[in-house]
Amino acid sequence: MAAQSIYKIKIKTPTAKNGSWFISYPTNNKMTTIKREDGKVVYHLVKRKILKFLASAKGGKTGVSVFYPHKYRNETKIDSNYQATIYALACFLEDYLSHSILRKAEREFLGSITNKNYSH
Repeated sequence: MAAQSIYKIKIKTPTAKNGSWFISYPTNNKMTTIKREDGKVVYHLVKRKILKFLASAKGGKTGVSVFYPHKYRNETKIDSNYQATIYALACFLEDYLSHSILRKAEREFLGSITNKNYSH
């Protein structure tokens, strides 16, 4: 059995000193870092990156780490359940996203997560 690819994305939220978001993700065996100004843009960008990775990796595992000011962070486990990763991302960024984006993420991903993980 071939080893699964792992795709770990790191997000640094804005601080009072620096009002920009930083997103780091793997490309061609190195980390690429980009800067964005809006949390909504960051959410959609990371969601697309995860879906694009899964389309190319055919079954890889994904994970997201969000770093906040004051050394606080949230992380997902590295998992093949991309729906859980994307939904957790929306939860981690909830203070920066509109209510409609959060509800859409809930409709898109929460049902599939609870059906997979908690059905008895």
